[in-house]
Amino acid sequence: MSSTAAAPLTANSKTRVLGLDVIRGVAVLGILVLNIVDFGWPNEAYNNPHVLYYDPASIGPLPEKPKEDEKKKDKDAWKRMADPKPDMTRAHPSAQVRIAAVKSNYDVAEWATMGVFFADKMRTLFCILFGAGVIYLTQRTIDDGGRPLWLYYRRILILLVIGAMHAYLVWHGDILFMYAAIGLYLYPFRRFSSKTLGWISLGIFLLFVSVIWTAAAVMYQIRTRGSELEKRVLRKAEAAIASKTDESPAEFLNARGDARLAAVNSLQWADQLILRGYLGMRSSGGQRPDEITRKIRMYGEGSYFGMVKDRAKELFFMHIGMLTPLGFLSMGWLMILGMSLAKNGFFAGKWPIEWYRVWAFRVVPAAWIAEAFFILADYLWPGTGYFDMVLIVPLRQALIPTLSLGYASAIILALKGGYFTGLTWRLSHVGRMALSNYLAQSLICTFLFYSYGLGLFGQVSRVWLFVIVLCVWSLELWWSPKWLANHNFGPVEWIWRGLAYRKFPPFRKVAAPAAGTIVQPEALPA
Repeated sequence: MSSTAAAPLTANSKTRVLGLDVIRGVAVLGILVLNIVDFGWPNEAYNNPHVLYYDPASIGPLPEKPKEDEKKKDKDAWKRMADPKPDMTRAHPSAQVRIAAVKSNYDVAEWATMGVFFADKMRTLFCILFGAGVIYLTQRTIDDGGRPLWLYYRRILILLVIGAMHAYLVWHGDILFMYAAIGLYLYPFRRFSSKTLGWISLGIFLLFVSVIWTAAAVMYQIRTRGSELEKRVLRKAEAAIASKTDESPAEFLNARGDARLAAVNSLQWADQLILRGYLGMRSSGGQRPDEITRKIRMYGEGSYFGMVKDRAKELFFMHIGMLTPLGFLSMGWLMILGMSLAKNGFFAGKWPIEWYRVWAFRVVPAAWIAEAFFILADYLWPGTGYFDMVLIVPLRQALIPTLSLGYASAIILALKGGYFTGLTWRLSHVGRMALSNYLAQSLICTFLFYSYGLGLFGQVSRVWLFVIVLCVWSLELWWSPKWLANHNFGPVEWIWRGLAYRKFPPFRKVAAPAAGTIVQPEALPA
């Protein structure tokens, strides 16, 4: 391979990297391919073609879930130990079982295809770009004579607030809060060299994998020990009520429940904790069509404030966890990888051209084949538990960034070769206002699917969801250049920048280009 690097990719402004804008544009459009399922269905169906629910029209109204007392809930769990799960079809004999977002084999094919090409790749690419942005922002601030520390943390804290508002008020699948939470840890890493950042990224990845393996080992121990404890408790309880077979069915069930509770209370506190964890894991596993049906009813027919309450219950402690170092482990290594790539010139097109070709034309096809194998295995043998956590999850955690960087390499090659100039011009504008476009996707899709809009939640299959994706792509590719022809920033970017700098820049351009004028980026030499 030649070691001669080609000319860097730069936009007309010295402060922007054209390749970064185009890649960001691809990422913000691509992330909708999987998000659309989460907009239109309960999140359990996000990347799972096996999720079952009851057709709401076949079961009538569902009763409100009563507020549970936690102590009573624990006691009831002990008493119902080993009892079969309640089945809604007993209360609703006419209930018809459906598969979420899947109505034909075409929907399964769409799930598999999008899984190979898009699932997690765009979100990962966004993570890498976020880390690269840290380097470009701090360097630009230093070049302008500013103080990067305070500017950086103001931007991060503002993004944290924007992400929280988006998550609680609009859509639970927000990624901005997580990125900002991880961003709180990134600033000290900016001083390291590209090579050192690469090693740090690898080290954090290995630490993250070790956490996954530890979690798998703990889960295995809980399941093994918990199963033994359950059998011991049941044997002890059955022995205690062996003489009460002449009681009425209701009295017998009460006696059996009390005997089970007494047997649990006789265990040491550590064993009680293990048994509670085992029962919780078992109850949360498997299909829960009644819960999926409740969510379809809530978001398709319920009130806006009910949705906000549901999101707050789901997200609050998750967001607390994202702010901890454990949250940093999950995605921080990708952002540090992005910082490393920004420093070694990857996004600016400074790598040798042959390296980009290897990533785009050799690594990507090989990774597609591996990803297709994992997706096929997941479809044929879903939920394989420990094997997934020990082997499949770590392998995919390494494979997905490989694909994301392969996509980025292909985009950079297109820019350097002057290919698809009209499309890359539009994508660069989408990327320049990526935050506004990302939030616009949420506003459009929640209006389409939630009850306060068209109320299509739980009704549109995967193939037609992808048609909606194409429509949203067309809108954003159309309006982004039009907006930036007359404005200096996207609307949310302008607010974010103004609050971060404590001074709002000019919103509208002083002299916009004449209508119909398109200025294409110059093709850069290969």
